[in-house]
Amino acid sequence: MNRLLILLVSTIIFSTLSSAQEKKVELQFVSFPITTDPKPIELLVGNENIMTVEIPTNRISPTYQVNPISEWILGKSNKNTEGKLTFETYGKTPSLNTEKQLILVMRKGDNDADGFELIAINNDSSNFGGGKYLFFNASNIDISGEIGESKFSIKPFNYAFIKPTPSEPKDDRKNLYVVTRFLKDPQSNPFYSSTWR
Repeated sequence: MNRLLILLVSTIIFSTLSSAQEKKVELQFVSFPITTDPKPIELLVGNENIMTVEIPTNRISPTYQVNPISEWILGKSNKNTEGKLTFETYGKTPSLNTEKQLILVMRKGDNDADGFELIAINNDSSNFGGGKYLFFNASNIDISGEIGESKFSIKPFNYAFIKPTPSEPKDDRKNLYVVTRFLKDPQSNPFYSSTWR
C-alpha cells in the first residue's frame, strides 16, 4: 500500500513538472515608427539560444512559441575571434507573467543598431477582446483625443486600452468618430481625424 501511494505521488509530481516545463509563451511584435522595409531581428531566448523574429510596422507579427524567461532581449548575434557566440543588445524589457505577450518596439534611430525601447503588454483576450482598442503614444509629447464617446490622454511611450461607445450608429452599422491631438505648450493641436466602422 505504501509503495502504491509513493508511486502515485511520484506520478503526480512528475506530471506537474512535465506540464510546467511544456508551458510556452506566445510572443508577438509590432514596431514604430513606420518603415518601408523592417528587417527581421534576433531574440535571445536562453543561454546562447537565438531566434529570428519579424518586427513589422503595419501589422502584428506572427506568433512565436518560446519558453518563459525573465526578460525579452532583441539584438544581433556575432562570433568573436575565438568562435564564441556574442550578442549585441539593441533593447530589452522584463517579461510578464502571462502566456500571451505583445512587445511594442520603438526605434531610437534610423537603424536597428541605434537601439530599441521595448514595452511588453498582456496580449490575452481580457485586454484585446470585446471591442477594445489599443492606443500607443510613440512620440515625446502628450497625446489626447476622443474615440466615440470616450476621451483619453496618453503620456509619451505609454499606452491605453479603450472600449468606446459608438458615436454614430447608422442602420445596423456602428461607427466611431476618432480624433487625436498633440499637446504642445498650452495648445491642443489636432493631427488625425477619421470615422471608423
